[in-house]
Amino acid sequence: MKKVLLTIIAALMFLAAKSQTVYELKYYDIIDEDTYQGLFFFTDEENCFLRCVTDADDDGNVSYWEYKYSCSFEKQDGVNYIYFIPEEKKKKDDPLIPAFCMGYTTQGDFESATWVIFQDLYEDEELDDDNMKEVEYFREVDIREKNKDYFLQFYDEDEDMFKQIMRARKQLIGQDNNSPNKPNRIDNTDNNVADGPVTLHLVLVAATEDESIGESVKTDVNLVRKNFSGIAKKLNIEYKETVVMGNNFSKSNVENAVNRLKPGSNDIVVFVYSGHGFRYDDDTDAYPRMFLSYDNLSAKTELSTTDVYNKIVAKNARLTIFLTDCCNSKAGVTRAEVESVAFGTRGSNNNVDVNKLYDLFIDESGTIRATAAKAGQYALCDASGGFMLTSILNNIKSQTSALANGNPSWQTIIENASKVVAKKTSNQIDEAGNETAPQVVVRAVKVRDLGGSQSSALVSSDNEDESLSDVNTTDTGDDDDSAIDLAVDLICIAIPIMGVIALIVIIVLLVKRKKK
Repeated sequence: MKKVLLTIIAALMFLAAKSQTVYELKYYDIIDEDTYQGLFFFTDEENCFLRCVTDADDDGNVSYWEYKYSCSFEKQDGVNYIYFIPEEKKKKDDPLIPAFCMGYTTQGDFESATWVIFQDLYEDEELDDDNMKEVEYFREVDIREKNKDYFLQFYDEDEDMFKQIMRARKQLIGQDNNSPNKPNRIDNTDNNVADGPVTLHLVLVAATEDESIGESVKTDVNLVRKNFSGIAKKLNIEYKETVVMGNNFSKSNVENAVNRLKPGSNDIVVFVYSGHGFRYDDDTDAYPRMFLSYDNLSAKTELSTTDVYNKIVAKNARLTIFLTDCCNSKAGVTRAEVESVAFGTRGSNNNVDVNKLYDLFIDESGTIRATAAKAGQYALCDASGGFMLTSILNNIKSQTSALANGNPSWQTIIENASKVVAKKTSNQIDEAGNETAPQVVVRAVKVRDLGGSQSSALVSSDNEDESLSDVNTTDTGDDDDSAIDLAVDLICIAIPIMGVIALIVIIVLLVKRKKK
């Protein structure tokens, strides 16, 4: 069967390499009533694309197209809506390129109905039955459950994306059969690692009853627990959880939770705070304080995030992840909610590659630290949670997807999440009507790879140090390892360049010989 290509976007291959979650959908064109089936690839709110196929015509030809999408959000009559908006139409003879809309609840649950909207028909007009229609389905795909013929509906066999999907499918099926290429450091049967068993400890502190941000914080709680418990289950390691929230939200309970934390030398500790943060005028620490009360601020209701961080790191777990999604502004400036949603955190991510989770959580040693805003800034959140937390969770999913190329990296996860936060918080207007600067995530990643699949150098982001005066310094960690890594990188860059130069020289010589 011959396929007629309508549009090709070179950038889509870059998106495909990053895609984390795949959805299948089916809808009907309002004008000619053609049936469209599609695969929707989601990486984050700014990076999605749709591959669509029409029914075969009388000659047996199938037309397909690909368009890049991004998300937008609104709230009407108390209901939250997310829209997937396509890029501008590239060719006049392209089919109607639709938008999609779905509603979601405070808990982040999406309504069963999804609507396809034909923008070309309504433009600035009101939506009605003439320009929108309920789709037949829009649901997540587990690529293991689909065979080769299913994906050949959308791709030719020689296309790179088809090959990538087939490789990912084979990898996932192999893992299901307990035969993946797992690191030798862990035995999936009895959880024994070279240095002992692994436990993932989650300490979650959340201001769930706060009047201004409680809705967002409750969503953070659900997402954090779901994601990290799911990671532990995929890795087949023990999971322990301590949650300080609701009526138990207090400084003393946080201190008790930290004091009771006793990780083993091979364990993972994840500390997450979602609530209000602040700083005093004379604070020099780049990181904020936590406001651990629903009432008045005092010495009895606040804790330095750096003090808590230092206490947890001193417990010598193999890997410590410390995330605080809160403001870093002067006391009294409250965290703001805006209208958005982290769609990517909703999916179950059936296509996760366990080996990539091993790379991040088993084969890494060190510390990862991030807070949502730099000194003087407030942190934005919405009904779907804090922007920093949801962006980090999205990026963990993205990099551990079987459809993603390459090995995952904590450095890349935190840096990518920081870029997403900056983009989502640009062009915001404060109460005075002034445009605010994009939110800057203060972060520090200092990890050493133990599995040999990545660089073994300690790496730090550009704002690791606790002093404001040193916030832009860079700590490269192990100088010898960094020098080796730099040399390897230069060689990897030089080889293809030399190859291109050699090819150009050969072409020039051939042209000269032909002229003679």
